[in-house]
Amino acid sequence: YQGATLTYAGWTIAVDMIRRHRVIETFLAKDLKLPLADVDAEAEILEHAFSSRLIDRLWRASGIDVDL
Repeated sequence: YQGATLTYAGWTIAVDMIRRHRVIETFLAKDLKLPLADVDAEAEILEHAFSSRLIDRLWRASGIDVDL
């Protein structure tokens, strides 16, 4: 198998999910001081529940200066 290829729409969704996950991980680790061993699993749950508006606010509040 050569692997899968994403359409532009699929790529956009994938990048958004990665961004959501990273923003939530940052918030949990940095602001809530959650143990690093727990951060990934909690972010996996929350990334599907948080609205885009909330993710954007967490992004700005985190001080992350890189746009995806």
